[in-house]
Amino acid sequence: MLSKGYEVHGIIRRASTLNTGRIDHVYLDPHDPSARLLLYYGDLSDSEQISNISYNNEGIHLIINDMSQHLARSTAMILRNVPNWFRRILRHMLVVYRDAKFILRKGKRQLHSPCPPKSMNGKVYIHLGCGRINAPGFINVDVLPLPHIHYVQEVDDLSIFPNEYADLIYASHVLEHISHRQLAKVLSEWRRILKGGGILRISVPDFDKLIEVYSSQEKDIGAIMMPLMGGQGYSHNFHKTVFNRKYLTELFLSVGFSIVREWDPEEVELHSFQDWASRPIEIRRKKYPISLNLEGVK
Repeated sequence: MLSKGYEVHGIIRRASTLNTGRIDHVYLDPHDPSARLLLYYGDLSDSEQISNISYNNEGIHLIINDMSQHLARSTAMILRNVPNWFRRILRHMLVVYRDAKFILRKGKRQLHSPCPPKSMNGKVYIHLGCGRINAPGFINVDVLPLPHIHYVQEVDDLSIFPNEYADLIYASHVLEHISHRQLAKVLSEWRRILKGGGILRISVPDFDKLIEVYSSQEKDIGAIMMPLMGGQGYSHNFHKTVFNRKYLTELFLSVGFSIVREWDPEEVELHSFQDWASRPIEIRRKKYPISLNLEGVK
């Protein structure tokens, strides 16, 4: 595959000794710009670890996404050959199974939640809708009952936190999942728990950038469907509003933030991880940035 010009991604298990002898002739240091064989430490028997690798590494994410789409197409072809009544039963059973699994995991996590971290400098950092990212020093809030989530709940009601509690609140590609009718209320709630001078750091899909992508792709709706409407694979993955810089700036100011400014994932502190704030979408081997990154100071 390397000889044909492909970029190759792989997973390697951690071991006490190096065990890459059979590929040393093609392996280059990943910091070398010419490196096209990229390896990630992981264990194929650990599904959560594989999910983390997928989420934080674009190459693996794209591979798994392609595999998932192929599996979905194959499943659809199989279902075409079974009776409609049996197809409906299977779909109903799948929905019940997913809901039951989510409820059981959520209940288990609420009974055994990890202790929120305490930073060395006494400051409080909160990551809303963190998903599979576990950034050091952040209190994680998400509906997904994952092991590193400190509070398994919705992000629109933060009554678990007192007034003027946090120095920084971070939310990447979360606000678009809130109804446009509730945006001012939710932003006010997030501002409530910030200390004076605290920062609300936001990243959302930029509607203006999506329009540019749409135009560059000869008005192909499919090119922007996912970032515009959400993946819609489960109930919390639907987008309910759109943003551009003018609209989001006005929202920040309307709920009382004194300063609104852009922020750069490569320059700000406390952003040592990769997420949609810096991740582009790729269409026909061309990458397009799609995010609007703004922060408000209380």
